[in-house]
Amino acid sequence: MDSRQFVSVVSHQSGIDVKTAAAMIEAVAGAICRQCADLNTVAIPGFGNFVSEKSDEHVEVDPVTNNRVLIPPSINMQLRPSVILRKRIKTAIDKK
Repeated sequence: MDSRQFVSVVSHQSGIDVKTAAAMIEAVAGAICRQCADLNTVAIPGFGNFVSEKSDEHVEVDPVTNNRVLIPPSINMQLRPSVILRKRIKTAIDKK
């Protein structure tokens, strides 16, 4: 499913027009990104937690050339799905 299909499904299921659905999805995604960039956890009941972790910069050695390379700091984000979401997915898979 691509983003257009996702917006269409959200629009159809919620009964709102496509532009409004796209704006709402963009607003939610933006809010999650801003909070995770600040290293905050975003909890969405029934869906899961978006957890961000910062890795510090470090030096790695290239095994082939033995050159030392500085790896810049980065923020990694994970979705930890809730038990409810995992059960819904398992039920949907079992029905197939």
